[in-house]
Amino acid sequence: MSLVSRPYYLDFLRRHKDRPIIKVVSGIRRCGKSTLFKLFQDELLADNVTAEQILMNGLFQVKKCIYSSMKFSMYHRLSV
Repeated sequence: MSLVSRPYYLDFLRRHKDRPIIKVVSGIRRCGKSTLFKLFQDELLADNVTAEQILMNGLFQVKKCIYSSMKFSMYHRLSV
């Protein structure tokens, strides 16, 4: 499956890639946010940036982490 290029948004990420700020992309479900970052990740890897230097975290992983943390906290309180 080929990815649809997003030149306007990719250009924005290119212009700000060396600024020491966190880049956040928001939008409705299934509008291409992950695709945009996948395209940008591919560009970075092609420019000799290592995979270890790229950090991507979606909301699903954040929710999972929060849920796991709450579950652990609740378990810890019940077992003490």
